[in-house]
Amino acid sequence: MNQAVRHSVKQEIDEFEDKRKQCAANLKRISELLKDESLDEKQWSDIQLRKEAAEKALEEATVMSGSAYEHLRVMEENHQRFASIHERLAELQQEIDRLDKLQTVFKGNTFVEFLAEEQLESVSRDASARLGILNKTKVCD
Repeated sequence: MNQAVRHSVKQEIDEFEDKRKQCAANLKRISELLKDESLDEKQWSDIQLRKEAAEKALEEATVMSGSAYEHLRVMEENHQRFASIHERLAELQQEIDRLDKLQTVFKGNTFVEFLAEEQLESVSRDASARLGILNKTKVCD
């Protein structure tokens, strides 16, 4: 046998010994836990079924947890978007309020200008009438 094969076989033997020691330790630990209690085939089957059911429940819970985590992540993203949109909405509402005030001022100025024009026309008509009267009286004199 060459050196590489010997080393490979020795490694397999060492691994086998480690597993054997581990099994012996597990057997001793289980024997101590059972304390002279024994299990028949039916009890062992029931334990195995409960173990499988528990593992399945764990797997389902893990999947649900992952699903819930993904749902949470999406909700957090949506919340951030909502907060951003809400903030932008508040900014735009302030801008709309300022523009409404400005529009009111401009409309108010338009009304003032309209009144000023009406008053100017009225004064102008009164002045023309007065001038007409004055001119007639001067011409007649």
